[in-house]
Amino acid sequence: MTEDERRTAAIHRFYTLYRELQKYDNLRLHTHSSIYDDTLIEAYRYHGEKKGERVLKVTQENDADAYEQAADQVKSLLERAKSEEEGRRRA
Repeated sequence: MTEDERRTAAIHRFYTLYRELQKYDNLRLHTHSSIYDDTLIEAYRYHGEKKGERVLKVTQENDADAYEQAADQVKSLLERAKSEEEGRRRA
């Protein structure tokens, strides 16, 4: 797999997981990527229109590494959200 294919796959996986997580939480994403700077990916929880706590922050030199790490963190958040939802349904 080339670096470009790896980057594309990582971005696709991240956004797939992130969109699913948005079904459980009111999140907004901030990303920044440049050939001169590190790649930054942040997600914040919002309460209505008010910005809340940051739930995700990843900074890496390489885009593919950043999106792979962010996807792993989003997957953990998603598993926790699904578990909490299941707990609420059982109660």
